Amino acid sequence: MRDEKRIKRILELIERIWKTNPDLRFGQFLINYGIAKDDLMTWKMEDDELEEGLKKLIKNELSKI
Repeated sequence: MRDEKRIKRILELIERIWKTNPDLRFGQFLINYGIAKDDLMTWKMEDDELEEGLKKLIKNELSKI
């Protein structure tokens, strides 16, 4: 099993880097830093859309438990 502590470590690194350019949307951040493939859908996604999608994902995953 993978070390669960890696999640917090990685998210903290993302937070440190993203804070240097807080005006970037998350998709732009991922693409600009070469973390994600350059994709128009990712580039244009607003953070509130991402947030809603994550909330839906959480709701769906928690319903499986």
